[in-house]
Amino acid sequence: MNNFTVLFQGDSVTDCHRNRNELYDLGLGYPRYAAELIREKYPKCNFTFINKGISGDRSSSLAQRWKKDCTDLKPDYVSILIGVNDTNQINTADYQSNIRAFESNIDYIFKETKSKLGVPVMVLSPFIVDLPEYPSPFRKMLEEEIEIERRLAKKYGYTFVELDKMFAQEAAACGPFSLAKDGFHPDEDGKKLIAKAYADAFETE
Repeated sequence: MNNFTVLFQGDSVTDCHRNRNELYDLGLGYPRYAAELIREKYPKCNFTFINKGISGDRSSSLAQRWKKDCTDLKPDYVSILIGVNDTNQINTADYQSNIRAFESNIDYIFKETKSKLGVPVMVLSPFIVDLPEYPSPFRKMLEEEIEIERRLAKKYGYTFVELDKMFAQEAAACGPFSLAKDGFHPDEDGKKLIAKAYADAFETE
C-alpha cells in the first residue's frame, strides 16, 4: 500500500499541545518523532499522520468518541495510549468496579476497531515513572491496566508495546528526571523513547 493513514489516539501524552483546529498537526510529543522515524523506515510510502489525542482523557472518554475520532476517519493503522488518567480512581471506594469499567472500555474500543476497520492496531501501555521522593500511589491500578491491555491485545491480535517497563529500565540507567519530571508527562528523551519503540514495532502489513 503506497498511501497509508496512521492515527494516534490517547490522552495528554499523545495530545501534547497539538492544534485541534488543524487535522494534520501532530503536536510536540512522541507522534511527531514517530512520524519522522516511520517515514525514514518506509521511504517509498506516502504517509498521512493524524493525532486525535485529548489531554485528560480516560478510557471512558476515548470509548465515547471512538466512532467520531477513529472509525469514521477510516485510518489504515491505529495506535492507542490510554490509562494513566484512570489510575486516579484508586482512591475511590469501589476499586474493583473501576477496574471492570476500564476493561469494558478497552474491550469495546478494540472490538469496534476490529469489526469496523479491521486494520493493524498498536497498543502502547500506560506508564508512570516512579520518582525517588514521590513513589507513585497509582502503581497497583496501573499494573492491572497494563495486564488488561496486554491480554486484550493478544485476544484481538494487536501489537502490544509495554512502555512502562521501558521507562523503568531507562530510568534505572539514566535517572527518572531525564524522562518525566512529574512522573507522567515525558520530557524530550521520554518522547523519543516512545517514538523509537513505536517505529520499531510499526509495520505497514
